[in-house]
Order: sequence, then structure tokens, then C-alpha cells
Amino acid sequence: MSASPLPVLYPLRAVDTATVRFTDCAHGRRRITIDHRPLAGVTPVMLLGWFTHLGGTMEYGGAIVDRYHAWHPIDHILWELARRAPAGGAAEGARFHMVEAFGARPEFTVDEVARVEKLDETGIRLVLRIAGVPVFQLEHTWSAGADGAHYVTVMDLGVRSALLSP
Repeated sequence: MSASPLPVLYPLRAVDTATVRFTDCAHGRRRITIDHRPLAGVTPVMLLGWFTHLGGTMEYGGAIVDRYHAWHPIDHILWELARRAPAGGAAEGARFHMVEAFGARPEFTVDEVARVEKLDETGIRLVLRIAGVPVFQLEHTWSAGADGAHYVTVMDLGVRSALLSP
């Protein structure tokens, strides 16, 4: 499961090409919002297709690699369909197993299984619950724009309940 970072074949976007906001919320929760620069040549239909086929492979640098790893060649390590959606495949109701090491740093490794609570032409929402309580939510929303797809990521960490928070 310890896939090495892939070589970076294309320039990665600099952090300053997005608007990044950190928000401290009630009960010790943390929200991180990333408003990305438009994705030129990409449509919402293409993004939906990408997320419904994350388990596939693609050519990258002359090798066949997992699509999830190619998407973020430094950080992404593993994606598995932990449980198919009721209608089959990677869709609403499925569970995604994801392993990432932010900046390829082992101390920032995340290994989780999250439920797909939304996946349609407007975005995807993944939620990790413990005893039915949401403790992590990652939502990517997208829409068509004149310069390409507008893509916003919001990550919520922590519980919303005062009873369960530190």
C-alpha cells in the first residue's frame, strides 16, 4: 500500500492560483476551503465521469498507473471501492477507501473509508461517520464556466455536536 510518489510530468499549480481559507468553527471543528482556478477544457460531465471511474487505470509517463494516483502524483497512494453503491459501482451510497500522504510525508498519512453521500453532475460529497456521527466531510463542487470548470473543495474536520467535541 506504500505506493511511491509518481514523477511530476506536468507543472503543478502553485498554491497562490487558488483561494484557500481556514475557518475555525463551533465545537473545535476546522474547515478548509479551496476555490481553484478554473479547469480549462474540463466540463462537469467530464468530472462526473472521472469520479465514477476512479478505480480505472491510465497511461502516465509511459506506464499504466491507477487514475487516483495520477490525479495527485505526490499525495495520492491508494483508492479502492470498499463497497459498491446500491445501484452498483462508484456512485451515491458506495464507500471509498482512500490513502493519502500529504506532501508525500508519512506523518501526514490519512487512511480512511468514507461514504459517498452525493455524486452527480454538480459534485461529490464523502462523509466519514463514527457511530453514525459525521467526523469528516470532503465535498468537491463544480460548475461550468466560461474559462472551464469552476471547482471548489471544502473539507470539514470534527463533530458538530457540543456533547461529542473536546
